[in-house]
Amino acid sequence: MEILHTDPGEIERNADPGVRKLIHAILHLKEQFEDNIMPFSSCGGHTGPTKATQCKEGEFYVEIAINPLSR
Repeated sequence: MEILHTDPGEIERNADPGVRKLIHAILHLKEQFEDNIMPFSSCGGHTGPTKATQCKEGEFYVEIAINPLSR
């Protein structure tokens, strides 16, 4: 859980450009489903990754947490 993506401005400053639109879309779902979905970590690929959480160039990931919807 390297980056907590909750604020649109924080996403623009910290999320890699290749995954920003997807994170914003997930954040929109979070609003629609009353905080039951949360993007919390991502990587848009790096030339010569230096951390285990970094993907190599041309790869990316976005991790999300989904809580069961209450009835």
